[in-house]
Amino acid sequence: KKFQLRKPKKGAFMSFISGEDGSETVDDPNPEKTGQIWEAIRKGTWNPESIIFSKNGSVPLEENPEKVTSKETTSTQSDNLTSELKELKKYSEERNLIFFSTPFDVKSLKNLDKLDMEIYKISSFHVTDLKLVEATASKKKPVIMSTGMSTIEEIDVAVEILNKYDCKYLIMHCVSSYPADPKDLNLRVINGLRKKYNCLVGYSGHETSANIAPSAVLYNACAIERHFTLDRAMKGPDHALSLAPPGMNVLIKRSKTLFDARGKEEKFVLESELKARKKFRGY
Repeated sequence: KKFQLRKPKKGAFMSFISGEDGSETVDDPNPEKTGQIWEAIRKGTWNPESIIFSKNGSVPLEENPEKVTSKETTSTQSDNLTSELKELKKYSEERNLIFFSTPFDVKSLKNLDKLDMEIYKISSFHVTDLKLVEATASKKKPVIMSTGMSTIEEIDVAVEILNKYDCKYLIMHCVSSYPADPKDLNLRVINGLRKKYNCLVGYSGHETSANIAPSAVLYNACAIERHFTLDRAMKGPDHALSLAPPGMNVLIKRSKTLFDARGKEEKFVLESELKARKKFRGY
C-alpha cells in the first residue's frame, strides 16, 4: 500500500524472481505448473548499441570508451527487444504477476516506459550511474534499488535524487558476490537502512542456499528477490547461485511462516496458552 502497487496475492511482503538475461528467464512462471507463489518477475533490459561487457562488467560506451578493448568485450544478445518484453509482460499479467525490468541504460528506460511498467529497478551496478538514476526517478514510478558494492555515501547520493523527484522507493540490501558467502550477508543492516532512509527495505540474495533469505523477514524486510533458473547445472554465470523451483518453494513458504511468527516486542499471555495455564497453574 505504501509503495503504491496493486495488492499482492498473499501476505504482506513481496517475493520476486529475476533473470539478468534470456537464459535465466523462467519459461513458464504459472503457479499451477511450478507450484510457486511469487508475486513478481523481473528481467534485465539493455540496449546492445550503448552497453558492452568487459571482464569487469557492464560499461556504458558513451562514458567509458577508453576502458575496454575488442578482446575484452562481447556484444549483448538482441533478445531483450521491446516486442519480447511486451509479450512477457502480457503473459505475466494474465497470471496476476507484476512484471518489471531493470534498465541498464537510458535508451532502454525509454523503451520500457512505452510498456507502462508498474515498477523500475535500479541494479547494484548502476547506483552510481547518476544519469540513469535521475532518468528513472523522473518517470514518477515506484523504484526498487539494490545496493550491493555501494558505500553509504554512494547510496545517499542516489536516494537524494529519488527524493528530489518524490519517488516511492524500496531499497534492497544486497551483497554483490557471486555466490555470496553466508558470513558476508550482514542481514542486520536491513534495519539500519530502514532507520537511516525511513523507507521500505528488502533483501536481494546471491547465496546458494534457500534457507537464509527467509530470515531477512525477521529484520523487517518487506521484499525478497532471488535469481531463478530451471536447472542450476546449466551453463551461465548465475545458474549455480540461482534457485530452481523446489528451492524457490522452500524460500517463499519459510518466508511467509517467519512473517507470521514475528509477533510484537511485548510479552503477554496468548489465548492459545490459557488451557495450559489453567492445567499447570490452576488459574
